[in-house]
Amino acid sequence: MTLGPFGILLLLGLPLWTGTGAARALGLPRSGGAWWAWAWVAGAMVTGAVVFLSLWAGGRPDGDLLAIVLAALGCLFHKIGAGRTPSQESAAPAAPAWERWLYGAVVAGTLVLTVDRAVIATAHPVVVGDEAHIWAAKAKVLWHESGFGSGYEATLSEDKPYIGHPDYPLLNPLLQVWTFARANGLTHVENRLPIQAFAVALLLLVASVLRRLLRPSAAALLLLVHHHLLWTRLSTESGFADLMVALGLAMTLDAWRRLVESPAPWKWRLFGLSAAFLAWSKHEGTMLLVLVAVAGGAAAWRSGGPRPRQRDLPWLCLPAAVIGLTWAVNAVFGAANNMVGISDASGTPLLLAQFSDRLGPVVAYMRDQVLLHPGHTNLIPAAALGLAVAFPIRLLGRAETLVPLLVCFGALTAYALVFVGSPSPLDWHLDTACTRVAYHVLPALLLWLGLAAGRVLPWATADE
Repeated sequence: MTLGPFGILLLLGLPLWTGTGAARALGLPRSGGAWWAWAWVAGAMVTGAVVFLSLWAGGRPDGDLLAIVLAALGCLFHKIGAGRTPSQESAAPAAPAWERWLYGAVVAGTLVLTVDRAVIATAHPVVVGDEAHIWAAKAKVLWHESGFGSGYEATLSEDKPYIGHPDYPLLNPLLQVWTFARANGLTHVENRLPIQAFAVALLLLVASVLRRLLRPSAAALLLLVHHHLLWTRLSTESGFADLMVALGLAMTLDAWRRLVESPAPWKWRLFGLSAAFLAWSKHEGTMLLVLVAVAGGAAAWRSGGPRPRQRDLPWLCLPAAVIGLTWAVNAVFGAANNMVGISDASGTPLLLAQFSDRLGPVVAYMRDQVLLHPGHTNLIPAAALGLAVAFPIRLLGRAETLVPLLVCFGALTAYALVFVGSPSPLDWHLDTACTRVAYHVLPALLLWLGLAAGRVLPWATADE
């Protein structure tokens, strides 16, 4: 490793300092671990924005200058936050002392094990798989070519491009460039660390939200389910952006649930932040936001759900701005998606040309490997469907429980259609991507299970 302990402390600490200031400036409540998750996401996005502006201006980013900018922004945000009164939330369900101690022990234990997983992964450099050929590759090209210039454009136009999926959103590579700037050169281990930090943020978010929905023992049980998910482990050990998508969707749907309970300005700010982060993580994030907008909008129209006031609209423009930035950069440099507009020899779109041949195998694969596979998904999708079928009136008749379920299973349906219309060999594409993209919805579905259990199982929330 190139960076020493103090260097790693600055690498992760400066975005966190900026993010905690942003969380205070946004008036977000001190909601346990969730507040720290929100802060890390906010800090990562500010860091990405600062690095992007530096790269767009030309020249390799100076690590010391970036550090000064982030520190100054953090001070500014904390100064703004000092003048705000933190928002308040309702108390978590009451419970006896032994349950609170159990919950605390599980949170502490899973947190230590998550960090341990990340540390163990430092024995393996970022040289293979998507983390190397998609995410780290784009970061290294941006660093080598000193930003968005002719060299970057030439790299994208090569017959055999160095970067896989060069059109993907930039937040992950920008955070890796931040690492290169702090190390004053390319790294092959430390650049994974800012991405791995999202695993800690996701754990803290899941733990905090579950505790607000359930009694401590039930929350601890579901937290262990999350910790033992296959892709929770694999994502913690790598620099994949799928971890960021999973965190972004869980944050976005949790913010929407909070809005349904009682609309407040800080909740719209949280929703905008979460949605923007989701969109800047991966293209799948934009698709997930479309599902959230359709399902949430329909629920608001049908039942008079949360509707933003004029003062809240700028925060809803934030994810649109992120999506627009991604599309604009891709348009400037000619980066295109290899899954869009693909047709067979006769000109028929692949989705239609392959539909009859591929739909059956794709549905069967997702049934066996996602819905009913305890080793891949810990049966979270099956449990969610089971609860919905067992209590349809209480769970499907309310927007707060119906909309997240529609979004998550709508996403799985959309992913199935992607595999049907994929130009890649079907078996290879399913084996390398299916369980990974299914993970995008699993933390959000787990939070839905906590919400649903609190609605239909009295013992899950009441103090007996």
